[in-house]
Amino acid sequence: MYYRFADMYRWGLGRTDIPHSKSARGIMEWAAAVEEVLDQLHINECSIVAHSAGAPYALSFANRAPNRIRGDLCLLAPWIGGSEGGKFL
Repeated sequence: MYYRFADMYRWGLGRTDIPHSKSARGIMEWAAAVEEVLDQLHINECSIVAHSAGAPYALSFANRAPNRIRGDLCLLAPWIGGSEGGKFL
């Protein structure tokens, strides 16, 4: 299937040569992309499991659309960004 979000959110991940600015593909924009995918697929609720660096993205979506989360938010070995100065929280 072809969806509109396929064009809106082709961010050039992996080895693609699609040029996009980094400001157009942040964590908050990813949450918007997930919400649009769910809307296009007519999915009202979902569960979230995130591993490592996926944790900030999962939390961003959960913060954006808490009414769409079904069950617990499961974070497996969540990664914490580098701005903490190497301290564990």
